[in-house]
Amino acid sequence: MKLRLAFLLFIFILAGCSVGREKKRKDAEVYFKKGWEARKQGAFTEAIGYYLKAVETDPEFVEAHMDYQELVSWDKGVPESLLDRYRKLLEKNKKNCIYYFLYGRLLADPEDQNREYRRALQINPDCAWALFGLAYTAYDAQKFDDAIGYLKKAISIDDKNARFHGNLGGVYFYKGLLEEAEAELKKAIELDPDYPVYYYNLFALYYKKGDYDNAIKMLDQYIKVDPYAKNIEQAKTELKQLRGY
Repeated sequence: MKLRLAFLLFIFILAGCSVGREKKRKDAEVYFKKGWEARKQGAFTEAIGYYLKAVETDPEFVEAHMDYQELVSWDKGVPESLLDRYRKLLEKNKKNCIYYFLYGRLLADPEDQNREYRRALQINPDCAWALFGLAYTAYDAQKFDDAIGYLKKAISIDDKNARFHGNLGGVYFYKGLLEEAEAELKKAIELDPDYPVYYYNLFALYYKKGDYDNAIKMLDQYIKVDPYAKNIEQAKTELKQLRGY
């Protein structure tokens, strides 16, 4: 009886941890969404503040970390202060694989990036974000089959992650596998309709297929979702050309 009670108590504790983790993520998502809304208004400093609140609320909210890193590095590349911040976070969290990924993706040399991603996999062989990182460097080196393999494995670990599906769609596109690319990009939008890159990639895909009506729809949506994107003027010009005015 005592053993059974101890077991039940253990399960209860685990359930409590899970509920606490879910609450942190839910609370953090409020700030994360506010960050995107601020970004859509061109209020980058305000957006950075919201992203910081998101990662303070849930330190394992990887997408919030990534978008924070992107905005801080927007104009002049990765500043030393950002590298130092994530170096220190890694030192404090050496047993958590996501921090190797978050630090590694800031490094300039792909070999240095891969070193950190592989260290993450040594900590946790099922670290989906490390596989995502390896996929990106493989894609950047035009090793598309390797990138596809890494992303498929990441998705097998976390099939609800929009960025995994979105990047897999991007790699399929560059491989010329348009049907597979379209399916993955649509899945990414289904999981995260507020992330703009998927719309632009679908625009490129439909344009390549000669499906100009859908290309216009995707490009128009991209501009609405991210009106301050780095390539926004190019996107607006492309939209005018497609519409013919």
